[in-house]
Amino acid sequence: MRDRYYISVDVGATRIRVALFRSSGEIVQRVEASTPRESSEAPSRKIIELIDSFKPKISMRGEILGVGIGSIGPLDLKKGIISVAPNLGLKEVPLVEPIEEKLGLPVALQNDCTAAVIGEKYFGAGKTFDNLVYVTISTGIGGGVYVDGHLLVGKDGNAAEVGHFVVDNRWNLKCGCGGIGHWEAYCSGRNLPRFAKILIEELKAKDSEKRYLMKRCNRDLTRLTAKTIYEGAEKGDPLCLRILEEVNDLNARGFASITNAYDPELISVGGAITLNHPKLVLDPIIRGIGKYLAVRAPEIKVTPLGEDIVLYGAFALISRSIS
Repeated sequence: MRDRYYISVDVGATRIRVALFRSSGEIVQRVEASTPRESSEAPSRKIIELIDSFKPKISMRGEILGVGIGSIGPLDLKKGIISVAPNLGLKEVPLVEPIEEKLGLPVALQNDCTAAVIGEKYFGAGKTFDNLVYVTISTGIGGGVYVDGHLLVGKDGNAAEVGHFVVDNRWNLKCGCGGIGHWEAYCSGRNLPRFAKILIEELKAKDSEKRYLMKRCNRDLTRLTAKTIYEGAEKGDPLCLRILEEVNDLNARGFASITNAYDPELISVGGAITLNHPKLVLDPIIRGIGKYLAVRAPEIKVTPLGEDIVLYGAFALISRSIS
């Protein structure tokens, strides 16, 4: 009997990760590369290149049955494309058609966080929950949602673009998508440094208060990163902690909006910022969410699937669609 395999793809704003799964759900091999930005066709070319690297791993007895993709959005599922990728600076990025044509395999596409919540539902902390939300706090902010056991998808595949919930009308920062006051414009890895610089100016921070950040940035705050701020907070730097007070409040508003909209039993959380700094991210949300809630608070916890959650979800997506 031939071995049965599936390809699972996680298209992020920073990295593309591809995994070879056995039909049993075991990851055989992973590869990854930086997400190319030079053209709209470049991401699909890179995915095909990464998939081709698995061929030596599959013997003559093996067979790849299909490809599942969880991708940053917003998407147009009917066209099989990323319609706009603000964190990549690209539009009309084709995914399904070029991969189907090149590999001759069926391809299933969903928003990366929709794929992630599928992974959580079938392989992670969501197995026993009918009302479940997954949130990623990483380069961007996104979500995936089950309500009463039904996966929310939407007309184009963007039913849970929670990173574009409006959480602020004070600073009115513009999001990469063009909207004003969106959660992602303040608290995502890409945008937090910009927000932090605004807060530093607003606080009129003295040179002595900026000493840690200036040292880490070689005295150039244009080099400020989310990683630097979170690592400074972990070391107890007062200015980094003060910046995260504002970030934490906006995160609490975002999680409260999710809870008020979808009434989940569980919100599982992932993404690089969360996975690298779980207590700094989740503890303030759990403490602060109550003042913004109209409904009962859910359980909030870090996903046990870690950075592989989208890969597991994309595997479940394709394997269940053609089994």
